[in-house]
Amino acid sequence: LATLWSELLGVEQVGRHDDFFALGGHSLLAIKLIERLRRLGWQIDVRALFAQPTLAGLAVNLQTASAIVVPPNRIAPACTDITPDVLPLISLTQAEIDAIVSSVDGGAANVQDIYPLAPLQEGLLFHHLSDPLADPYLHSSVLGFPSKEQLDRFLDALDQVIARHDILRTGFLWQRLSVPVQVVWREAILPRRAHRFDGPDPAAELLTWLHTPEAAPSLQHAPLIHAHLAHDATTGRWLLGLQQHHLVMDHTTLELVIEEVRAHLAGRQQQLPTPLPFRDFVAHAHADVSEQEHKAFFSAMLADIDAPTAPFGVLAPVRDPAALRFLRVSLPATLATAVRTQARQHGVSAASLFHLAYALLLARSSGSTEAVFATLLFGRMHASAGVDRVLGLFLNTLPIRLNTAHGSVLDAVRQTQLCLAQLLHHEHAPLALAQRCGTLDPSTPLLNALLNYRYSGGSAVLGVEPEVEHVAALDGVHEIAGQERTHYPLLVSVNDEQTSGGFSLDVQCVQQIGTERIAAMLLQTLQGLVQALQHAPQTALHALDLLPENERAQLRHFNDTTADLGGSGYLHRAIALQAQRTPQAVALVEDDVELSYAALDNRANQLAHHLIALGVVPEDRVAVCLPRGIDLVIALLAALKAGAAFMPLDPDAP
Repeated sequence: LATLWSELLGVEQVGRHDDFFALGGHSLLAIKLIERLRRLGWQIDVRALFAQPTLAGLAVNLQTASAIVVPPNRIAPACTDITPDVLPLISLTQAEIDAIVSSVDGGAANVQDIYPLAPLQEGLLFHHLSDPLADPYLHSSVLGFPSKEQLDRFLDALDQVIARHDILRTGFLWQRLSVPVQVVWREAILPRRAHRFDGPDPAAELLTWLHTPEAAPSLQHAPLIHAHLAHDATTGRWLLGLQQHHLVMDHTTLELVIEEVRAHLAGRQQQLPTPLPFRDFVAHAHADVSEQEHKAFFSAMLADIDAPTAPFGVLAPVRDPAALRFLRVSLPATLATAVRTQARQHGVSAASLFHLAYALLLARSSGSTEAVFATLLFGRMHASAGVDRVLGLFLNTLPIRLNTAHGSVLDAVRQTQLCLAQLLHHEHAPLALAQRCGTLDPSTPLLNALLNYRYSGGSAVLGVEPEVEHVAALDGVHEIAGQERTHYPLLVSVNDEQTSGGFSLDVQCVQQIGTERIAAMLLQTLQGLVQALQHAPQTALHALDLLPENERAQLRHFNDTTADLGGSGYLHRAIALQAQRTPQAVALVEDDVELSYAALDNRANQLAHHLIALGVVPEDRVAVCLPRGIDLVIALLAALKAGAAFMPLDPDAP
């Protein structure tokens, strides 16, 4: 263990009481550590890594590796007749298999493998089927190329990457089947479609077209990457509109695909590692932790939730992705350094600090003392050997629940780290299973906000050193526009820039929440957390101030209730004086009803005399339980005229 820590963390000597996270460890390095241990014949419960991150603590938890045996693919290359016995990972009838084969271009000869969906794929397919024309997991981007030759070379390289990896040659079928399946094609060529746009901004027109129903690719046909080409006659550049579905790639895989494209363009394809099949991960995901164990864990977490965490009162889903706004903001260098420093000093991951900050923001903005939200897990902690070099969809979205009402800042940070460790043990649980463990009405969404903590630099995941030499084929190529969709009204992606040591935030939310507001509040919360950890770690968590100065100034403006009451000093006397000055002026308006100052004062006087007749005397309190309207104002004035104080009651309260 000490040798591995020294190599992975870049330290010369490791002590038995040294802390993995205090030495600079994080989730990506944890995956590498687990994989290196696996190669040496050892395994460790990921919960132990986060709960007991010292060298001695981990050593106690080391166990001899017990690998899950994944049956090999039995479909021979020249097979023309696929039967149930050659599909060890899934149980299908012959009729179902025949239906699958008939949907593949080239028939059985072009079917390499058939197996079930991974947990997150199940959730993504569900969202697609809920609204196929507004699929939140279809990513579109537009790239600009100086020449058609460069564009063609890029697409040829992308075709070679698709040919290398089975997940990039995969389609998805569910109709007339007992369970959804993914089908790996032996050959799947990147679809290319040419367009012509004659407007002043062809790039914007192309991006707009990519979001139309006509442009949506079919999930049944591989590959789920499509290329759309257009020429910008004004600038002379060539445009490439790329679409890819998250069913086959997550953020890390996308970076790895780009790195492999660079390798092909630079003539370094021979240096790339041997591709590993995605099927092994699927097998491990289904055999890892039992469904009963998943249910017990999420029931304990969610069974007593009686209301969703709805930031600023907004609930999922977002029906129109065009309603989302996007903002990217970088953390100031001093704050980024402070986050890493405090995380190391207190033996937690930086991800724990960001999760706690997000929970505080959500709890406060939803009027609660706790937050239940979705978090994206890396999905590679419990996977098969070599998982750090496999392309595909590994990320899984699962709920996390954090209490923000009790304890100190330091206790809360450590508790967040523990909650994440426990959640990692269930990283392959289907989101649908977790949500069913809650008791909310099915029509009420449990999860309305998502945090995506991700590490930039896909090559670091594979253990392939990123090449920095000049790639001539990419000269002048740049991304013009891009958009990721989501059905969450609030999504924050934290980009952990390992190379520079900085952080950036990608905030995506509906307009009524406001991207700038979320970014400012999150930065303010992070600042408060690190300052408390540095100077007063026992500060009560609920005492942290989340409001940035502009929001606080707005509140002061809203509550600037100083008013000139005409020298009377009392509201009811000011109304009476105004009634003498302008008796017929309109004082109140309710729908189509208007009330003058004279009428208002007269009706308030009448009610005041009635209250006095009932026994109200000065210094009494008069409860007023009325909806907003003219009668409410009259009642308040009458209580004051009787010398009493009014106590407003909410008629909608129980």
